[in-house]
Parts: sequence; structure tokens; C-alpha cells
Amino acid sequence: MTDIYEKIKGKRIVIWGVGRLQCDLEGLYSFSDFLYYVDDSFQEKDLICVPKERIYSPEKLVKEDKNDLVVIICKEAQDDVISSLVSMGYGKENYILGQELLFNGHLYEQIQKQKVYIWGTGGSYFNREREIREYLPEVAGFIVTDKREEMFQGREILSKEEAVDRCRHSFIIVASIYYKDIYEELVGMGFRPGWDFLHLETFVTLGNQSAYLNAGYQFDDRRQGQNELLVVLAGYKEFVWESVFPRLRAYAPEDMDICIVTSGLTSNTLKELCKRYGWSYLSTERNNVSLAVNLAVWLHPEGEYIYKMDEDIFVTEGVFETLKSTYLKVEEDSRYSVGFVAPLIPVHGYGYVRLLEIFHSVELWEERFGRLKYSDCFYHDLTIWKSPQAARFMWGEGNPKMNNLDRMQKVLQERPFQYSICPIRHGIGFILFHRENWMKMGTFPVQEYRNMGVDEEWMCGFCMMQARVIVIAENAVAGHLGYGEQNAEMERYYQKHKERFLLS
Repeated sequence: MTDIYEKIKGKRIVIWGVGRLQCDLEGLYSFSDFLYYVDDSFQEKDLICVPKERIYSPEKLVKEDKNDLVVIICKEAQDDVISSLVSMGYGKENYILGQELLFNGHLYEQIQKQKVYIWGTGGSYFNREREIREYLPEVAGFIVTDKREEMFQGREILSKEEAVDRCRHSFIIVASIYYKDIYEELVGMGFRPGWDFLHLETFVTLGNQSAYLNAGYQFDDRRQGQNELLVVLAGYKEFVWESVFPRLRAYAPEDMDICIVTSGLTSNTLKELCKRYGWSYLSTERNNVSLAVNLAVWLHPEGEYIYKMDEDIFVTEGVFETLKSTYLKVEEDSRYSVGFVAPLIPVHGYGYVRLLEIFHSVELWEERFGRLKYSDCFYHDLTIWKSPQAARFMWGEGNPKMNNLDRMQKVLQERPFQYSICPIRHGIGFILFHRENWMKMGTFPVQEYRNMGVDEEWMCGFCMMQARVIVIAENAVAGHLGYGEQNAEMERYYQKHKERFLLS
């Protein structure tokens, strides 16, 4: 069972939203003090295991006693449900997202150990084929309602009649939009929901959130249970640690949990540094940055506001506070929903343009490097990404107004409150996001054959597809040493000009 389930199993339960997720969760877990369902926009296909008569309007919750009550949100429009609950006087202790119950490494491992059949070979299957291959490397075969072929993708196809006996001791993943009908057939055949079968979307969520929970790791635990968490990915640029970590120690808020993470290695130097500074240290056996960050977040369940930072980021005084206040102000006072917040970063495809504009250095750039354009650092205007000379320029070489990071921060801090919305892919070398967004996007994807960059693509895609904006806090700046093709030259530059990086 999950930690979340252990916390809520003795409480009174209401489920908001009927359909696939609700049905699968009820198959997986027993809610001894279940009260009722609420939903005001369900369709006939959502009535999988719930009669219409048992579903109430959400207004029923207005007069409900909130003590020891937890609402499990199973609607796709989770933000709207949360807003409704808050308007009724419910606090965060009164609700969870349904997918939180799918942080379940034991269940994921148990399914993987079984012989698995997939019911369905159509669009639902192909839409999730990558995840199926990732989380189910061995599929025994397929089941179809109307059998016309013997084989599919080199595996046998069973009719539903054949599946009654052949799949009796197997697990079935239903890859079909007709889950209501197939659910009823499977139950009629003696299969138990949750124990013997799940919908594909539920299984994918389980895989996204649980594949890394059984990974090998070591954790030096110095958690304080703080509301804010900083996860620092490190281990590969030791030469900057003399600057990065003293800055971090000086400027990180005291009421923040800090966890230094090394992916695929253990650093005794960092272990000792964390011990000295009172920070947690996490090392993973597998080298996968998404896995490492996910584990760090999962190991800090109290962390709601999560800062993620790379080891070559040079923080400045007030940068954390500015990111947090910008997040809250935009969320509360604007018409935007926030995906994540980032500071202005000089060596960055978006930040370099704004900083050159703010510090009146556009002409200097264009005289030396040509046109100034925002870039995602992949498809056009790649100078800021490829050129070591451009990186040095953004650190102040031939650019006197930007040759002192801390002075730039003071200037930005004194300006009136300002933010911008980044309309393009944005790097996630230093960002702030909310734990709920991490869960809503299915955590960072842990993929077998991809490592660097997939976390950034995933988060930016999540923001775009779910209408959550990338907010740039323009009253804060943090330094970034340089991109991959600039690293060798920037290491030499760093060694010659340490005064621009070290804590003053």
C-alpha cells in the first residue's frame, strides 16, 4: 500500500469524478468509510461501476462536516475541482489527487512479474505504445472482442472466450475507449478489478510515477519537513563547486530543505559537504536525471514549492524569495495559471535577450554577433548556445554593464515588480514549480534510451498542452556558466576570472 493510502484509509472518503480512474482506484484500495460520489458532468461511458443514483451534485459538499474528510479528485479538470473545494472552505488537508494513490512501487513490480495480456490493438494501444514498451518489456499477447487475426506484432491474439482460461493467472491491461463494456465482461468472467486488470491509462500513470521507486539509491537524510525544497543536480563539474555551494549556503532561505543529487555516481566530496552544511544527499545507481529528480521530490513529501537547479548555476541574494513571490503574485493576481517560474539567466536562449535589453547592451551584442533573437537553442539563432565568445560576453567580457552578477541582481531588485511570459521552450536549469504540477504532468519521464533533455521537453510540453505559462521573474538574475559546446572554454574562463563567480 502507498504512504498516501495509509494516511487516508481511516478517514471519511468522497470521490469527485466517476470513470476510469475512480473505478480502478476502488478496485485497488478499500475505503472503509466511503460516503458518496460527486460529479456534475459525467457521461454514460463514465458509469463503469457506479449507478447514476449514487452520484450527487458537488453542492452536497457545502454542508459536509470537513473533519476527517478527504475528497479524492478523479476528474481531469483537477484545477477546477480544487478551486471549487477551496471556495467551499476546504483546505489542502481535505483533498488529494487520485493519481497520488498510484505512487505504488510494489504494485508496479507485481504487475511486471506477471504474464501480461493487453486487451485492444487499436488507437488506444498505439497512442501509448512507447510507454507500454518502457514499462512492459514482455507482453504475452493480446485480447480482442472480435477476433479476425491470429497474430499481432509477433504475439498471439486471443478471443475473449479464449481469455477466460488462458489469462486466469495473468494480468490484463485494457487499451480501449470502451472500458465500461470490457470492464463488465471481465468482471463477468471472474476477473477482479485492480487485482487482475487495469485500464491502460491507469497503468501508464502507475508506471510514470512508480518505475523509479524501486531504483537503487543511497540517501543521507537531513530533512526538516519544510514547505520549500531545493533539488540540486550535481556531480560532473566539480571545479565550480567552490563558487556554487558557498553562494547557495549564503542565499538559500533557512526554512528550505536542500537535497544535493548525483545521478549515476556517488561523490564523497559532496557527501561531506552536505554533512557540513546540514543538507541531504541522494545518489542513484542508474544515471538518469529524471529518475534522480523524481526520487528527490518523492523523498520530500512535505515539499510543495520545489526549486530544481543544476550545479553550474550561480545564485544571487534574494533570487529564491523573488521566484516564490513572483509565482504567488502571478497565480493570484493575473489571469494565468503558472507552470513554472525562472529567473533571468544571461547564458540562456530567452534570458540573454531580456538582460541585454534591460542593461542597454543590445548594440554591443549586434555589433559583435549579429541579430539578437530569442532562441530555444536548438533550431535557430544558436550563437548564445554554441559560441564561447557569446558566453564570455554575457559574463561581462567586452560588456561592462553586465560584468558583475551581484550588481546586476541589485539593479533588478530595485526595479518595480516585473515579469514576462516566455512563449518558447525554456531551459529548466533553475526553476520553481509546484508539487501538484509535478504530479499532474505524471512526474518527469524516466525513459530507457533517453536521459538529458527529456525532462525539459516534458515540462515545457506539459505547460503548453495544459495552458500553464512559463513565467520569467524579471526582478532576479542567476548565472549559468555555459552550454555543452561552451564548457571547455568556459572552464578556462572561470579559472582566469574567479572574481566574477566567487561569493564576494
